[in-house]
Amino acid sequence: MDNPFGMRQMVNMVAHQERIHLEARLHTNSVSVLKNFVRSGIGVTFMPELTVADEIERGEIFTLPMQYPVMNGTRAQIVSLKGQELPVASTTCIDHLHKGMRFFSADAPRLLQ
Repeated sequence: MDNPFGMRQMVNMVAHQERIHLEARLHTNSVSVLKNFVRSGIGVTFMPELTVADEIERGEIFTLPMQYPVMNGTRAQIVSLKGQELPVASTTCIDHLHKGMRFFSADAPRLLQ
């Protein structure tokens, strides 16, 4: 994925830390395309485990542990100003994220313990 995405920024940080250059074989912002790229056997990608939970469960994709805290310890967070009422659109979005997207929940499970 492109630089504005957090995952790409984390990969770039690790590459910089290790003083290596990673040459992407595929540039896309589509999670589906990335999953198919991995399934085809022509490459690897970096993405959150929960993004590929179903594929891991079916044995289509497997994960490799990373030794870098920036890759393993990152969590998604919603940030707002304390004491300031949020607009209706923001409140609705947060409610949707909490109800429908498990990785925004405090009890979101880790796939690999």
